[in-house]
Amino acid sequence: MLKKLLDFRFETFITPYILGAVLGILYIVAVLGWLGYLFTGDGSFIERLILLVIGLPLSIVGIRVWVESIVSIVKIAENTSKIVEELEAFKKLRDK
Repeated sequence: MLKKLLDFRFETFITPYILGAVLGILYIVAVLGWLGYLFTGDGSFIERLILLVIGLPLSIVGIRVWVESIVSIVKIAENTSKIVEELEAFKKLRDK
């Protein structure tokens, strides 16, 4: 992991390795935030409970979509790098 952190040429990506932990932390923060709102927010307890039942799942889905989009961008970059490497190898073979 340290080698990946010190890769100043960005040949390897650490984002996919870190995002699992970030996802878990964001889920915990969302649950705690919604529970905090349930007990301290404005409106009646029933209104807040209804918002919790609707808002918490939507928050979880939103967090998951955000993290998946980041992973997708990183995977696109990794696959693009592989394609470039293969094309360069093909050009070297063709030019011989």
